[in-house]
Amino acid sequence: LTVYAYGLQDASSQFYTAIKMLPWVFPYLASMVCCGFYTAQLNIQSRYITSSALPMLLNLFLIIGGYYAYVTHDIMMLAYAVFIAGVSQLLVCIGMTWYLGGVIFPGLPLIDSDMTNLIRQVLSAFAAQGVTYLSSMFDLFLISFLSAGSMSWLYYAERLALLPQDLKQAQLRLANYFGPNP
Repeated sequence: LTVYAYGLQDASSQFYTAIKMLPWVFPYLASMVCCGFYTAQLNIQSRYITSSALPMLLNLFLIIGGYYAYVTHDIMMLAYAVFIAGVSQLLVCIGMTWYLGGVIFPGLPLIDSDMTNLIRQVLSAFAAQGVTYLSSMFDLFLISFLSAGSMSWLYYAERLALLPQDLKQAQLRLANYFGPNP
C-alpha cells in the first residue's frame, strides 16, 4: 500500500483505513478476472446483456454501501459493498454460463496454429490495457499527495469527461443487441 499511495503518511488514519479496506476490496480483482472468462463465453453465444449489466450490480451495491456508510458513519461499508458486488457478479456469470452449457472450470488450452494467431492478434490489446492500468496506478500515486476529498472531485470530473464516450458505447451495445441478426 505504501508503494501505491506514497503520499499517505504511515501513521495517518487514512493509511490505517486503507489497510483495513484492502482485504475486502482486493478480491474484487480476482472475481473480475473470472467474470471476464465467463462473459467471453457468453459473448461468443451472443448473450451481450449479461456482460453489459454487470457494472450495474457494482453501482447498486456501492450506492447501498454509501448509504449505510453515511448512516453508520463507517467507511468500511463501502469495502464490504465492493466485496459483495464482486461475489454477486461472479455468481451471475457462473449461473448464466452454466445455464447455457458453458465451461465452468477452465482447463489447459490446446495451442495450435489458430490459437497462436489469436495470441498474436490480441497482444496489442493486452498492451493497451496494461498502459491503462499503469496510468491508473500513477494517478493514484499522485492523488495520494492531495488533500482529503480531492479524489472524489477528480473522479467526478473524469466521469463527466467520459460521459459522451460511455453513452456512445451504450448505443453501440444496444445496436448490437437489438440490431438485425445475420
